[in-house]
Amino acid sequence: MTDECLDANLEATEREATLGKLRQLPASHVGVLVAMTARYDRRTGAVEQPVTTDRIHDVLQGDGIAARYQLGHRAIREVVRSLETMGLVETWLESNGRDGRRKQVETAFEPTWVHDLQHDQLTAGRDRSQGPASDAEID
Repeated sequence: MTDECLDANLEATEREATLGKLRQLPASHVGVLVAMTARYDRRTGAVEQPVTTDRIHDVLQGDGIAARYQLGHRAIREVVRSLETMGLVETWLESNGRDGRRKQVETAFEPTWVHDLQHDQLTAGRDRSQGPASDAEID
């Protein structure tokens, strides 16, 4: 067994454990995580992090966002605090001189896993809405 193999297995285990936690989250928490990971660097294709709570708010207020995800500033701060307590995000305050301080937020895990969660949920929802293909699939 090589170091590469061990690293790959460790990452796969960590990914599944994290996705398991994410699947248990309320919609508001998932919405904040999606907003945190919504923007990409055009040059590298990487998710842009850290983000501010203002940026999370702007994304959640955008066109096409379901009403259940459109949270106010206070609700976003509460969700971020909850996610931090769970160990899913890391936060810190950054001073902007006269402009005050801004809370910076980033995921404590690979940010693309949020998109994997969305894909899993969409696929599962589509599977449920189509129903079983035959009576044999109903247990």
